[in-house]
Amino acid sequence: MAEFVESRTKLNVGPIHRPPTVSKNQIAFLVVTVLIWVRFFIKNVATKDTILHDWRVWLLGAVFVYFFSVSGGSGMQLGGEGFAVGFLYTTVGLLLGVVTHLLVRVNNRSAQQVVMGAALVVSFWAVKKVVSLDNWKTGYGVHAFWPTSWR
Repeated sequence: MAEFVESRTKLNVGPIHRPPTVSKNQIAFLVVTVLIWVRFFIKNVATKDTILHDWRVWLLGAVFVYFFSVSGGSGMQLGGEGFAVGFLYTTVGLLLGVVTHLLVRVNNRSAQQVVMGAALVVSFWAVKKVVSLDNWKTGYGVHAFWPTSWR
């Protein structure tokens, strides 16, 4: 910037003194803060009471990674339709997890059947929407293949 001003105005700007990014007081504060924090961190790690020991954090992280791994569909970008595909596939995956891990603990058989039926209907609808979106985008329709010898 100084060179630009000097070249345009023919004035001498002089030396530019820049202060350091972090001052001595800030460094001292950071060191004291880290020393205080380390004591509590070691205590929490020893008692296994950190955020990494919470199963809910790992569950949320797994759903997050799954969502972004299935978003986009076949050859699609991660845009609006990618988020739609990711949401639909994540819905199917979460319903499968509910049916296989939570629903087996329910004692009422008719409640199990109703929830399983609803999960199947919602999952079928979600996959159908993903396939129709892919067909609309690519122009290729999924169809059955019948060998000529079967006719």
